Amino acid sequence: MAAMITSSATAVIARRLGYRRALTAAFALMTAGFAALACFHGAVWQVVVALLVSGTGIGAALGAMPTVIVEATDPARTGVASALYNNVKTVGGAVTGGVVTALLSEFTTGPSASPDENGYVVVWALCALAGVAAVATVGVARRTEND
Repeated sequence: MAAMITSSATAVIARRLGYRRALTAAFALMTAGFAALACFHGAVWQVVVALLVSGTGIGAALGAMPTVIVEATDPARTGVASALYNNVKTVGGAVTGGVVTALLSEFTTGPSASPDENGYVVVWALCALAGVAAVATVGVARRTEND
């Protein structure tokens, strides 16, 4: 729900911050949420708060990223850049789903073959690291006159 609400509010947020800063803030929220999950998940309220924070970041990132990509692209190649973004997002989601499944399968215990807590902590920590990389990437991405 947080992702859906924030995604639909991205234009309002970006009017105040600009799309590049909104994207950076979104990735920072994602990172904070996943890091919080990795460190604090012993109570339901901790998980809910961390998921709200990461979901807010995910929604804002999904709303801001296409605009940042298009603004950094030669106007003659906007269609190609948009299509490439959508393809990379789809393939990236599929690959990530497979990687997470493989990681969690390495942490299964007992007859139920369910992943243990350590598997989820590893996944959340990797998501936080990916968020750090995303923040850094926005920082070094090609800028345009509109930034």
